[in-house]
Amino acid sequence: MTVVVKTANDNSGAPMDPTALYHAFADAYDTACATVGSISRSYRIAGYTVRLCFAGGALEPLLTPALAHLASADDAPPDLTLHLWDGASTSSVPPQPWTAADIDLRGELPTFSNEQILTAIQTDVNAVSILDQHRSCGFYWIDSPASLRAYERAAPLKVLLHWWLRTRGRTLIHAGAVGTADGAVLFVGKTGAGKSTTTLACLDAGLRYLADDRCLLTLAPTPQVACIYNSAKLHLAQMERFPALLAGVNNRHETATEKALIHLHAVAPERIAPALPIRALLLAKIAGTTATSLAPVGRMTLLRDFVSSTLVYQPGATHAEVHSMTELVRQVPCYQLNLGSDLSGIAPVVVEAIAKGAP
Repeated sequence: MTVVVKTANDNSGAPMDPTALYHAFADAYDTACATVGSISRSYRIAGYTVRLCFAGGALEPLLTPALAHLASADDAPPDLTLHLWDGASTSSVPPQPWTAADIDLRGELPTFSNEQILTAIQTDVNAVSILDQHRSCGFYWIDSPASLRAYERAAPLKVLLHWWLRTRGRTLIHAGAVGTADGAVLFVGKTGAGKSTTTLACLDAGLRYLADDRCLLTLAPTPQVACIYNSAKLHLAQMERFPALLAGVNNRHETATEKALIHLHAVAPERIAPALPIRALLLAKIAGTTATSLAPVGRMTLLRDFVSSTLVYQPGATHAEVHSMTELVRQVPCYQLNLGSDLSGIAPVVVEAIAKGAP
């Protein structure tokens, strides 16, 4: 089954606009629920109640562990409702009226988006996200649970959550984050810079966890980072350097081709920090030395890697996100973190950076 089809019409042959597509997804979700039933889960994300409504039970155990630390029993009306289902277990497939030419480089579908409704496709996992910003209601469809790669289970629904939260002053950014009672640092840099290893080395040394590579940034009244996903990913050979976490790997059947995935809520819930003030930004670089050290770094150098990595991996990221990251770089100290091979030496340098930036 493929997400991309060759027509731009609904079943009647009439061209579909964003509103018609949104309602078609709503109808397909209702059809799925009529076939397999539904369940719902609620979460408190950035101070808002987000309700996930699943058609059937196939996706729930795959998409909810990364959010388990935010689970809520609150029965109040949700601020955001997302409806989720897959084609394989429900036999309900929504129309997909676009061609390959309609999909931009980051998976957005401008032809099927407007000021109210946003639509994007993740071709790597065969998933579609559509959000009505006025209704605070969205849909997530994937062709099969088997398509959910480890990195998608580590940061589920990132497109929909990013779209909705950014209009409320919360920016989903690409960075690792750890902290102490005095505050947090963000690890920024391109993929392969050592952010995940650094995060787990700090966790192993007793620091608090906020993010492996996706976290929420707020700027007002002061810069703060919040934990949205309790996941961490690392190649299995590198994960073996952290024996205390190794038992938490929950995808050993995939590790020949995927990174090992752990959910910290299941193995170390007490180590998760909900949110902390940001004291410094650290541009991670593998130094080729034994010892880890801090060094000066130009703010523009750090900003370049920070922005590029976030924009590449986040469909829908635009000028507002660039502005938020630019403001953060302007407001907090920036350093280069030269990462040494001695993992035990990383956390003390990170703690030093936190202390330097503390008021």
